[in-house]
Amino acid sequence: MDKGKHCILVGIDFGKPSLTAIEQTFNLARLLKIELTLLYVIEENDFLKRFFSQRYGNESELIRSIEMELNALKQEIEGRSGIKVNTVIGKGKPHDVILKKAEELNAVMIFMGTTNSDEKIVGTTTHKVVRTAKCPVITVRAETYHDGCRTILLPLDLTAQTRQKIAWAIEIARLYAANIKIISVLSSTDDETRQNLNIQLKQARNFIELSQISCSAELIEKSPNDANQAQVILRYIDQHPEIDLIVIMTQPEEGVVNYFLDAEAQQIIRSASVPVMSIVPHEFSYPSKWLGE
Repeated sequence: MDKGKHCILVGIDFGKPSLTAIEQTFNLARLLKIELTLLYVIEENDFLKRFFSQRYGNESELIRSIEMELNALKQEIEGRSGIKVNTVIGKGKPHDVILKKAEELNAVMIFMGTTNSDEKIVGTTTHKVVRTAKCPVITVRAETYHDGCRTILLPLDLTAQTRQKIAWAIEIARLYAANIKIISVLSSTDDETRQNLNIQLKQARNFIELSQISCSAELIEKSPNDANQAQVILRYIDQHPEIDLIVIMTQPEEGVVNYFLDAEAQQIIRSASVPVMSIVPHEFSYPSKWLGE
């Protein structure tokens, strides 16, 4: 694969969530006319390595076994989708390897499977990749989804990085000929906050419609029974089955300590019934850096 080309990078462990994530890449890869790269990471000194090393005798046999499984999966995907697939085996801490390979391969996006658990935080690997990747990360739960993207949900607040999120939503909507639903959650009774959110909703809607994309905007009030804004957003997704993707920022304000992923972003990533595109706000986050080349 040419180093100058873009690809979609998929973290794979052969579990159902990562296999579902692969399924979600097909249309996007076709629309962007780029290849898929499946990445399997062998963790040093982890339990699975010891288990498989005992089963296969040594690390070389383990790697050969993984190569065979990856090759079989590659052939299956290419046969079903017609998309060129590359496979890579890395060694080390999964988040480090994923982030390094994403930069080496000029990944336009990273896809990762995630499970829905009762835990209050997302998995360590997903957490670290989502908060530090230079390209968007799409997390997918182990369920089936609509084939394509009809409507993109775009929650907006009053932070400065809103423009990057809007830019990505527009580009994805263009690719899929999708609609965009903008929502803002009002958590207070402050009239000034309400006014500012309504102004931003109107400006964002007008900007998106100038791009010839159908768009609606809605201000939703958080009820006393809602624990936080994430709960309001998750309920909204469940009430609108036409939504196929949600776009969020994983660090809502500059200066947020980047060792921790915002708790409400974690809740959305862990519990959303649709794929979640997470974007870390920085200069590389604009789609022109990735899709315009």
